[in-house]
Amino acid sequence: MKRASLFLQYERFETEAMFEFFGDLFTILAKYANENPTQFVTTVLLILSPFFVVSAYLSWKLAKHLELEQKKKKAKQRRIENIKSNTAVGPRLKRE
Repeated sequence: MKRASLFLQYERFETEAMFEFFGDLFTILAKYANENPTQFVTTVLLILSPFFVVSAYLSWKLAKHLELEQKKKKAKQRRIENIKSNTAVGPRLKRE
């Protein structure tokens, strides 16, 4: 039992240290943003712009894929309707 309680104390210490680290990091970042707002916004946009470009490209690619899938579905539905309409009348045989 003593071993488990030591592990829980260690885990609690690690969690508190992690929150303290990220709290300090956030404080530094907030101070930087307050002192240099234009530089901060520029830096954030420079860091995030590649992700925006990749997101736009993937959205465009998904839209093209969905359009193609919809066209295939319509063509398949038309083909099925044509087959049904031709078989409903029955086969036309040539009589000689």
